[in-house]
Amino acid sequence: MPPDNWCREVPQSQERYKKIWNMLSGFLHSETAEIWDYKARKDVRLEIENVIRNTPVDLKIKTITEGSPHTLRLTKTQGTYELNLKKWGKDSELLAQLLKTD
Repeated sequence: MPPDNWCREVPQSQERYKKIWNMLSGFLHSETAEIWDYKARKDVRLEIENVIRNTPVDLKIKTITEGSPHTLRLTKTQGTYELNLKKWGKDSELLAQLLKTD
């Protein structure tokens, strides 16, 4: 079953990334918030982007270049659910093949 809300777990990661995950924890734990916009300097946005790109987490990143400073938009995804659904489909196919050979 797909998730029934937008709450996502905060990834366990290296100690040096704790500050960023603490900053994002309110957004990640929210059951209703799907999108979060964060205006920040380029170096801060890049640091957040690098942490997210290098950690398995259900977030998509986009930089909105209107205004100054630019805005980093984080959007929650259902990547983990979709991956698990795909694995389940493959496992079901393999099981069906095994059952046919008996």
